[in-house]
Amino acid sequence: MPQPIAQRSLAADYDPRHRVYENVGRYRPGDARAYLAELKDQLARCRAGGDETGFRGIAEDTAGPDTVLFIRQYDEGDRWAAYLVAAVGRYVVVVLVTDPVVGAGDYTIVNDFGRAAIDRVRAN
Repeated sequence: MPQPIAQRSLAADYDPRHRVYENVGRYRPGDARAYLAELKDQLARCRAGGDETGFRGIAEDTAGPDTVLFIRQYDEGDRWAAYLVAAVGRYVVVVLVTDPVVGAGDYTIVNDFGRAAIDRVRAN
């Protein structure tokens, strides 16, 4: 996978149950889309389901073009974290939502925070 030439990360509690993580990486020209394409290929090969641990693609373009929504299942599939990844020009935006109480990342929250992160990248 292409590697970023610079990146920054932050994390914050969203409410009593959710923690949100954001990472924005700057890539060489063309590498952000290549990163997203390779991620989609890997998700298609993983296809964890049921009581498995692994990653599972949920949907594409949920927060605009060049975005992918997926989950990471763990604890034999009983818990999961929600991810949104976007390629925005030379940047890759990754947003992760976890729920340490129940263990169920929220798709709506990750999409909302993902859209906000994408808007901030586009504005700069």
